Amino acid sequence: MKKDLKTALILGFLIGVFFLPTIAFHISITIPISILIIVACVISTPILLIFFKFCGNYIKSLEQFGKFAAVGTLNSAIDIGVLNILMFLTGFNEGVFYAIFKSGSFFVSKINSYFWNKFWTFESTTKISFKEYLSFAFYTLVGAVINTSAASFVVNYVKYKINLGITDSLWGVLGAVAGILASFLWNFLSYRKIVFKT
Repeated sequence: MKKDLKTALILGFLIGVFFLPTIAFHISITIPISILIIVACVISTPILLIFFKFCGNYIKSLEQFGKFAAVGTLNSAIDIGVLNILMFLTGFNEGVFYAIFKSGSFFVSKINSYFWNKFWTFESTTKISFKEYLSFAFYTLVGAVINTSAASFVVNYVKYKINLGITDSLWGVLGAVAGILASFLWNFLSYRKIVFKT
């Protein structure tokens, strides 16, 4: 448990750091607020891990699910952070460029996902193999289709049907969140049952 708590502290720090570009892209934040965001992530991640570990005493897979959720939160922060950086640098936040940016940010987050999930979430003791990597890549590709389709649907369709009075770039973030939620369960089950077989 001690090792998991140290790992959760690192994850919390990385989550805070990668969420900062998203927040800063949409609102002006000061350095003290930035530090507060990182500290909140560092504190909350181990607390949530302890909660899921406790729940895991009753339903074994919940402890693993808690780790997956922590890694997934980091992946989401990377996904949305990279997406926001690309939108900010280019000024493109819809259409085909949005889909390209979203696909790229998704795959950057999945490279991160592979290593964290293999060695921490699912505690796989097997060596990295080409077969395992291909399996991960295949199920991640299906997850990417689910993720990018949901995100693009929100950005390129829903935003024109529902007037929330928000900016196009914030619609981009909402699209990214929809994509993450749509692919989350698929990724957990396919990685757990097929790729890392725990």
